[in-house]
Amino acid sequence: MEPSRRSGLIRKKARLEHQLAALDARTRELNRKRETRLKIIVGAAVLAHAKLDPGFAAHLNDVLLRAVVRPTDRTFLQGAYNSWRGAQAEMTKARESSPEPSPEAAEPTRMSSRSLKTRERYRDLEQL
Repeated sequence: MEPSRRSGLIRKKARLEHQLAALDARTRELNRKRETRLKIIVGAAVLAHAKLDPGFAAHLNDVLLRAVVRPTDRTFLQGAYNSWRGAQAEMTKARESSPEPSPEAAEPTRMSSRSLKTRERYRDLEQL
């Protein structure tokens, strides 16, 4: 084989290996971003449910405190759990202290479709 042909093939091989490495790096990056997005979505759903259900919040707190070992992370999680309990207590107090208005007395209010969808999601979560 000619030396020039061999050196050309070696350069081509190097370019292809570089392209494959770049493609592999891009695939790893996309997988990492998908995993991060999944964690954010699942975490948001779990936190929303923890705010609505004190039993779930307590169970979640127990699981997290067993799984998380760094002292600073444990302190942070304990503060979050206390805020969930506080939010739940405020919601319960507000429900108990305000009587349900009669349907005739209620004035119609305008709500955005986004607000309505959010309320529906929370109602669905409360039923779980």
